[in-house]
Amino acid sequence: MSEDLEQLGLNTAISKLMVWARDIGKDHPVPRAGAEAFLKLLAPFAPHLAEELWMRIGCASPVSLAPWPVADPALLSVETLRIVVQVNGRKRDDVEVPAGADEAAQRAAALASERVQALLEGREPRKVVVVPGRLVNVVI
Repeated sequence: MSEDLEQLGLNTAISKLMVWARDIGKDHPVPRAGAEAFLKLLAPFAPHLAEELWMRIGCASPVSLAPWPVADPALLSVETLRIVVQVNGRKRDDVEVPAGADEAAQRAAALASERVQALLEGREPRKVVVVPGRLVNVVI
């Protein structure tokens, strides 16, 4: 988000805040540290609202004087990736692969999917297009 603000990518920064707000409050109440971080990030876009909410959660000094939140790199790493599997351009399945998986491993995981095997009906695919870390498209 800091990079988006530095590059004046305001729409993408606001979009990331909206996604975060949707995901964090989905299953349980928002932890206080999360609420404080959110308000610090919200302050450049809605300063009056952020200040009001900041005071309501019990912070004495203004949010504009609070230090900018810094992401913990250890929490940002992922062990597995969810890869979309398409057959002839239509999504048919999702498979999980290790985060460091190469194209061959992603291709193998996609072709091993039960849904893909059912669509292949024992045939070999004409072509398999792998977009690393995102999707595998199997052309029959």
